Amino acid sequence: MHHLAGACLVSVYYPDRLVANLERHDPNRGLNEHNLRDFSAFVEELAHFLQVAACLQREREVSALELELHANVTKVLVAWLFLARTLGKERLEPAERDAVVHDLLERGDYGD
Repeated sequence: MHHLAGACLVSVYYPDRLVANLERHDPNRGLNEHNLRDFSAFVEELAHFLQVAACLQREREVSALELELHANVTKVLVAWLFLARTLGKERLEPAERDAVVHDLLERGDYGD
């Protein structure tokens, strides 16, 4: 984040590995074990960006907890909607939604 003459410039960084994996395993062809985590990381960083921009516009600070909570909700909802659409469904079944939540939030192996 940079301040320049009263404006604030914010950018999003996506690692080359993440972008290459999403290009190799295009989420438009479906979300699966090859791309779900990178897809959700992509959405999470975009959610952080949008939340920071919204707070800056309102001239208020944003906490790390707020960023993470907002991003976690956003990445789960986007994954549910995106996966449903790629499967040709209006919505996922409860078990499918639970599997996405488990994979994105409950697995606990996100050390890096």
